[in-house]
Amino acid sequence: MIKLLVKRYLLIIGMITLLGWSLSFIDILMISKGGKIIDYFGNNNLYELKRNLKIFVIIVVISLFLQTFLGWLFSYIRKKIIFDSEMFIFNHLIYLKPTALLKFKTGDIVNRISKDIQSITLFFNKSYLDLVKNCSYILFSFVYICVLNKTFSTFFIIYVIFLIFVTIFFTKRVQKFYYGYYNKYAQKNAYITEVIYGLITIKSNLACKFFGSRFKSILKDTLNEGYRADLVSLLGMVLTLFVVLLFVILSFLMGLHFITKNILTLGSFISIFAVYISNSNKISNVYNSIASIRANLAGIKRLDEFIKEEREVEQLPEIRFSKKIILRNINFRYDNVEILKDLNLTVRKGEFVCITGKTGVGKSTLLSMLLGFIYPFSGDIIIDDERVDEDEMLGLRRIIGYLPQHPFILDGTLRENVEFGEKYEDSKIIEVLKRSGLEDFLNRQEGLNTVLKEGGKNLSGGERQRIHLARILIKNREIYLFDEPTSNVDRKTERIILETIRELKEKGKTIILVTHREAPLKLADKIYELKDGKLKEIKGGEK
Repeated sequence: MIKLLVKRYLLIIGMITLLGWSLSFIDILMISKGGKIIDYFGNNNLYELKRNLKIFVIIVVISLFLQTFLGWLFSYIRKKIIFDSEMFIFNHLIYLKPTALLKFKTGDIVNRISKDIQSITLFFNKSYLDLVKNCSYILFSFVYICVLNKTFSTFFIIYVIFLIFVTIFFTKRVQKFYYGYYNKYAQKNAYITEVIYGLITIKSNLACKFFGSRFKSILKDTLNEGYRADLVSLLGMVLTLFVVLLFVILSFLMGLHFITKNILTLGSFISIFAVYISNSNKISNVYNSIASIRANLAGIKRLDEFIKEEREVEQLPEIRFSKKIILRNINFRYDNVEILKDLNLTVRKGEFVCITGKTGVGKSTLLSMLLGFIYPFSGDIIIDDERVDEDEMLGLRRIIGYLPQHPFILDGTLRENVEFGEKYEDSKIIEVLKRSGLEDFLNRQEGLNTVLKEGGKNLSGGERQRIHLARILIKNREIYLFDEPTSNVDRKTERIILETIRELKEKGKTIILVTHREAPLKLADKIYELKDGKLKEIKGGEK
């Protein structure tokens, strides 16, 4: 993730680096000029005093200008990086293979997109720049001290090396603890998401205290992980400050000794001591910057784990269906449990095929395979006498309308829920809504501008199912897949769905329907029972 962003914003990152170095150089230049001004003032050299004061003022103005420009550049790159990062992650999520999604909990994915993405912004926007500025300041300080006094420069090198060792030792442990903290934090969010989805069930089973105690345990683990990371970081910072204080005291005593021996002027001593004091702060900041980078890298590592998962192709292939679809010797397993075993099925164009079977035998798995969400471990999928591979299977989505058992309702208007990313005339939308039995709903609400809440909270189960039915009807697909469409609806919705299926059959559409109910079976051309991973044709609709 970092490599991609560095390539994209190489010029801006280079500018930030250059500005960081420039500001550090200007800071040292200001200290140097300040020391000379003190010496010229003590020697009563008015000409040099005035000249250096003018230079000092110019340097201050340049510094203010660069600081302002850097502030604007920060805001700009922050906006760009957040936008590009979040769009990249979201697009990866949209095109992620469904099998890869099974590896993550919903709350964990949300956490990676929202919280972990901030790690990238902090890495570039604060931690990186602080590190560049502070390290360049230390380097320029060393050069300046070398020019004034070699003894001080040797002392300064020992000082910096010791602090680098402390920084590396502690920040490695900080990253390890923060990675654990980010994972725990994601688990906490995943648990909250799970509770929200199951809140009605939790309340109806009087399980509020049980889930509350579980959340308490998860929250404690999460905060303890973060607390350990903070303690390690704090210990490293305290040790850094102790070393800084020790070296500042020693440099002060050494400077006084050199003044008494006339090795240094008062102005030079004040400049060197000012550099030591400022470097004390800079070196502490280097520690904090590296600790922050290590913490941010923990979040970035979690993002990298996510974006390494396989994606589907964005441009779905074109696919032709004019004869039949054949599934031959299909085998599929999930978590080492065989779901489909040497399954065979032929569906001809214009046929209505019903599949029955007990819960959990793999009926929905079969539909997911036709939608390209999963691909068999072995066996062949043949469309119009041509074998199709995993990527080619995705092309079936162009010609399939799918009604799931639990329809998805967008938080938006009725029009947006039916169009679902496409654009249609109002008359066309109203027509399919009427065909789906939603004429009364249209009349008593605000028409197509009726706002539907997240998940269809302001709708009945039957209304949600009929809105989704309208969504697939308006696209006028060649194949329709129905997954238990009448299992959790009222009789009116069941009648409307069956009537719609009858209409689709009369129009020559290909229909595959998974059901437990008897009513749809009467309309079917073929009925299969899925048992022990295989399909058995039931002749004459005996089931």
